[in-house]
Amino acid sequence: MKNKILIYILGGSFVVFVLSVIFSEPLRFGVCRNIYTWIPQNDGVEVTGCSDDTGIAQAPGMFSFIVFLLSLILLFLHKEIFQSWKIFTYWWLPISFLFILGAPSSGGGSIGIGGSIDREIVTWWFAGLFLVISLILIIYKSIKLRGK
Repeated sequence: MKNKILIYILGGSFVVFVLSVIFSEPLRFGVCRNIYTWIPQNDGVEVTGCSDDTGIAQAPGMFSFIVFLLSLILLFLHKEIFQSWKIFTYWWLPISFLFILGAPSSGGGSIGIGGSIDREIVTWWFAGLFLVISLILIIYKSIKLRGK
């Protein structure tokens, strides 16, 4: 049963990751709804871009990549380790997405000095913490089960 669930998680996280890559690069993959053309004055070369909001694809992409990697690891470990990680994931992901959606889409500042925390920074922090805490949990549970 554990392996069946993990196979579904692997497949789902792979699909979400591929979709997030496509929607984070809409011009490259032909899914841009708002294409614009601009000719800079300094070199006269025409530049084409997409004004669609691509930032929304970043959080699902990062988390799905991490979930995919962790699921591959968990595929070869005990069921108890997977159960602990699943419980942790059930509460971590919704809380993370609430914080990510609550963060401003862009921070202020100039010349590379940020004025506030923006959505991208919050995404990186929560995804990084998810990975680190998950690995600690997996290692801790593995050591604890070997002691039995």
